[in-house]
Amino acid sequence: MSIVITGDLSWTGDLVLFLEALDGGPAADTDGYAFTSSGDMEYSCTVTDALLGLYRCVAKTTGGVVAGAGYVTIGASTAAVRIRSEEAAVLDPASLRSALGMSAADLDDQLDAVLAASGGAGTGARTVTITVNDGTTALQNAVVRLSEGLNTYRTLTNVSGVAVFNVDDATYTVAVTKSGYTFAGTTIVVNGTETATYSMTAVSVTPPTNPDLSAVVVLCLDEDFEAVAGVEVNFRMAAIASGDQNRAHPGAKKTVTSNSSGIARFEGPQGATIEWKRGTGQVWTAVVLDNDAVTNVTSLIGSP
Repeated sequence: MSIVITGDLSWTGDLVLFLEALDGGPAADTDGYAFTSSGDMEYSCTVTDALLGLYRCVAKTTGGVVAGAGYVTIGASTAAVRIRSEEAAVLDPASLRSALGMSAADLDDQLDAVLAASGGAGTGARTVTITVNDGTTALQNAVVRLSEGLNTYRTLTNVSGVAVFNVDDATYTVAVTKSGYTFAGTTIVVNGTETATYSMTAVSVTPPTNPDLSAVVVLCLDEDFEAVAGVEVNFRMAAIASGDQNRAHPGAKKTVTSNSSGIARFEGPQGATIEWKRGTGQVWTAVVLDNDAVTNVTSLIGSP
């Protein structure tokens, strides 16, 4: 079979197309499939294997440098894929850790270092113990922040939902952040040993009106890791779902804006591959939407 490739590849010369099955289809040749980029925006690649379903496509030079990536649904003798060179920088979390030479524990250590550099849990004379829950269940790894003037202290809740600070007497603004939850914020007066319990509200996702769609809901954070309104989140269709027939889907980018709770929501056809990013000038990240009313996605970084 033949795969027709279009795209904005800046490379010319010999390339190799690697295919990764995303929905349980037949595995592609691990050596890839050779083709030549002539710079005319359209190329063709011959695939000798009997492939079927959704595949991630990565074009590399013979030296292994990524030239571009995209997605293709194969269901006939000829398939088409658009490859974008901007996607060459896309890494999943495991690949990113590997590229940085870091384990998951290393990343936890880095987060602890960031929290310490931002004031940590403080070294003051008063002990403040804060418990975070969802109304009934303790919430681990919620970021709790105490702020007073130019002083800011942050730490994470433990497995029991507890965060402990050591600060001096003052009235502090309390902020609590955790993915999938919201917290309105409050204040606490510290003039002795203090304890407080705060309940976060789980983000409730309303299923799409159209049963063929799946909703993605993300929490947008500011530089202090607090929920922020007015952030633009962009998304676009990258590949249709396997078996999708007789429909012409939009290819244009769509922009949604986070609300007063920092929540941005977008919807797409179940089973389709969409790409999304925060702000402008960032790398697009791809995700295959679940065959369900709601799809959870891996967090990403973007600005503003």
